[in-house]
Amino acid sequence: RRMFARSKCGKACGVDGVRDDYCAIAPEEMADVFHPLVAKCALRVQEPLAHKCGIAVDLWKRRGDHLHMKWYRSLLLNSAVQKHHYRFLRGRLMLLLSAVFLDSQCGGFPSKGTMHASLGVRAFLAATKACRVGSVALFVDLKSGFYTVVRELVMRLRTSGEDIDRVLASLGTPKRLEGALTELLAGPSVAEEFLGDDHLAALLSEAHTNTWFVVDGRREVARAVKGSRPGCCLADFVFNVAFAPALRDVRAALQSEGVLWVPPAARPVFAALGADPEAASDFTYADDSCLCCVLRSNLRVAEVLAGTCSLAADVFMRRGMLVNWDRGKSAVIVEPRGPLARAARRELFGDLGGVLPLPGWDARVHLERTYVHLGSEVSRGGSMGPAVASRVRGHS
Repeated sequence: RRMFARSKCGKACGVDGVRDDYCAIAPEEMADVFHPLVAKCALRVQEPLAHKCGIAVDLWKRRGDHLHMKWYRSLLLNSAVQKHHYRFLRGRLMLLLSAVFLDSQCGGFPSKGTMHASLGVRAFLAATKACRVGSVALFVDLKSGFYTVVRELVMRLRTSGEDIDRVLASLGTPKRLEGALTELLAGPSVAEEFLGDDHLAALLSEAHTNTWFVVDGRREVARAVKGSRPGCCLADFVFNVAFAPALRDVRAALQSEGVLWVPPAARPVFAALGADPEAASDFTYADDSCLCCVLRSNLRVAEVLAGTCSLAADVFMRRGMLVNWDRGKSAVIVEPRGPLARAARRELFGDLGGVLPLPGWDARVHLERTYVHLGSEVSRGGSMGPAVASRVRGHS
């Protein structure tokens, strides 16, 4: 009843026709009607078919060509009753999120928004500037991140070999990386490894088994075999749980390449915390991430940058996550410092025109001086000036 009472009026409903307005207006009556159904879902670990369905609708991104599909966002209108059931389930699953989540990940927990992620990036850039260390900020955006999550990496599903083949084919995984993804699928899922509650794990698996969607005005039905079910409150939870191991793998790969950097420790601070300083490797909000690296030398900078970007793309792809290298989606802010820094800048922005081809990928990465990512505008030195000026222009 308390969950129904918190419902918001005016929201669209799913295929069952039950609106949140009914729950907000008459929470006690609606609770009496639907409590037996929700209790059976939890006890029997079996959901009604309507709870697994969503109505796919398109939403223009407020920029780009109205006639081009890439400028639209796909949303699912799900059952209102299902949303309340999943909201309750999410509250119980927060134990898994806290066990898997990285300290650098924002989103998913209250009061951890984009401002914390962008502040971390700025602090890294400011620290490298103060220490005269060459900095690299690789801003990464995943292509359709919420829609391409490989569910089997998060939870155990009764997936047929045919569905696994469909997942691999739809991801477009290169042959050199397909074996790594198949090996991960054969191992234990994140829920099996960290949750420690078989009933909760079974409820999470049931919520992502045999999901389907329809398009208004069409008779065809589509069954989804991947994705975190955008539109329900488990979507960001499932994505964040899937993204955390990928970020760990990227950290390890960058550490092995020697491009991570541990800022000089403020002894009074770390002595009070009783902890050693760690490398500032990444700052993330949902599917937007910034990988923080340094330049150890100003020789062959273009080759090092291209290799670092390709390495990150390979590691993400091993978990079925494809980096979107289009301009405005992913980019690099690089600032060489020290001997031969001027020659390195001339090579990057003069000879190469600020664009680097990526070895092993049919893609290019753009080098930027300032970049809008993680909800703010970030500049090379970590200054707040460009972000403040941008917001002033936006309000003037």
